[in-house]
Amino acid sequence: MRRLILAFLAPTLAAGLIYLVAVHVLVAPRAARSAANLAETAELVGRTLSNQPLSKLAKILDSKAVLPSLRAVVVDGRGMIVADSDIGLSEPLPGTFSALARGALADGTSHRLLNADGGQEFLAAARPIELATGENLVLILIRRLPLSSSITGEGIAAILLALLAALLPAWMLARWIYRGWLEPLDRIAQVAADAATTGGALEVPRLGSSQTRLLETSLRRLVTVNRSALEEERKESGRLRKVLDDLPEGVLLVDGEGRPRLANRMFRRLFQSQSGTHDSSLLELTRHPGIARLVRQVLASGTAHRVEIALQIPRAIDLDVECQPTGSGDGAILVAHDTSAERRLNVMRRDFVANVSHELKTPLAALRGYLELLADGALEDPDKGRHFLERMLHQTQRLESLVGDLLTLARLESAASEMEESFDLEELAADAIDAVRPSSEARGVRLHYNGQGPISLRGDKKAIEHLLSNLLMNAIQYSPAGSDVELRLKTSSEEAIIEVEDHGIGISAGDQQRIFERFYRVDPARSREVGGTGLGLAIVKHATQLHRGAIEVHSELERGSTFTVHLPFREENES
Repeated sequence: MRRLILAFLAPTLAAGLIYLVAVHVLVAPRAARSAANLAETAELVGRTLSNQPLSKLAKILDSKAVLPSLRAVVVDGRGMIVADSDIGLSEPLPGTFSALARGALADGTSHRLLNADGGQEFLAAARPIELATGENLVLILIRRLPLSSSITGEGIAAILLALLAALLPAWMLARWIYRGWLEPLDRIAQVAADAATTGGALEVPRLGSSQTRLLETSLRRLVTVNRSALEEERKESGRLRKVLDDLPEGVLLVDGEGRPRLANRMFRRLFQSQSGTHDSSLLELTRHPGIARLVRQVLASGTAHRVEIALQIPRAIDLDVECQPTGSGDGAILVAHDTSAERRLNVMRRDFVANVSHELKTPLAALRGYLELLADGALEDPDKGRHFLERMLHQTQRLESLVGDLLTLARLESAASEMEESFDLEELAADAIDAVRPSSEARGVRLHYNGQGPISLRGDKKAIEHLLSNLLMNAIQYSPAGSDVELRLKTSSEEAIIEVEDHGIGISAGDQQRIFERFYRVDPARSREVGGTGLGLAIVKHATQLHRGAIEVHSELERGSTFTVHLPFREENES
């Protein structure tokens, strides 16, 4: 600190000496500096007044008249006053404003020393300005000079000698202060400004003196803490964004004006939004007026509301949308849940119940009818009684098949399947052929088998048994007498392949898209005639999906069909 005290004591003593020697001869240098300062001030005020309407000049000049002894006047080219801050200074001599205006319009700037009637001296600076209307005017700034401007040659010489005597130590002192204190602080300020502008890391430069090194150490600690806080904030923001993007629901945050501020990945996917959240309105983002109405309602009432909407573009989906105000009350959060799958499931459930009820009602109605006939006296006729009992047995078998297929389908759709059994696919194929052979012989359909030896698989053995028997029964039921049904087993390096080919009535292209649905029949009358339940191919599909396989069908009307099932090989304990 002693060097700092000496640094300020030396120029103070020098200034006192200069004042004692030349106290009355400093007006000229002060006037020159005042002229330069006044010219700079005129330049700044002129930039402010340029391109402004004429009606605002007086108001702007009043706001600029904040320094004592400073007057701002705007005149036209003839020196006539257009606007005046009018702070109470004496008027200069007549003709002064017109002369300053001519000089400023001709040279771009003008300044001079002015005299008023009472001997008061003023310093004036003028510059041209162009209004918003294109009109060229002149701004004149006037400052009062407190001392006389009478300067003798001896006074000028004394000032020069004093300046020369103080120049070298003042320069050395200024250099020492700047290099030791101001320059390091300027470097810190510049680095901080760059970091604030670009958002980059703040690197503290090395400082020289012991006092500035203490500041350097403190700043480095502050930078370290700030950098750690910024990094943690970035990580937290990234974690929050990831959580939002991983949510199965679409989430949108809007501000108090209903403008989108943040949308997660699922929300943009549901509404197929390609525009940025901050660059679009709510209607542009969602393309549904019901969403905008919901948000306006919530922001106006401050309570949560829920609506159900249907989107048709680019695909038909149903959404359950809930909107509620934020805790701070300056916006709202909108959550959109895709209910399309739930609605489809409900429709399927209703259709399934209706189909099961219908399928059960038919044989039960037949059984009741036969029982009523027997009760009315048909038992007394042995031939009719036997015929009715045979029909009742047939309907009972149909009910048993339907219930059995429903139980099989329920087991395949549940998680209760045993997938760790090892079995030989060829052996299951032989058993399935033996099981359906009575049906094929009764219909006059020839069965053929083409295999390549044992094929070891892991999975649900019972599900594969149902798959094989249902494929064979489906082919037999829709094949005419005298035709052939062939079961083929093949393998590749990755899968076992089951093919069942018939030469029956075939399936149209439109029906091929639906034959694996429950209770769907290509020919309902023929299906009931042959005793089908309408669940066989649905069981085949679910058994295939249970083993992560695929099924495909190739068919032509009146030429037959080929069903192909691909079952991938599974390693032990593979889920």
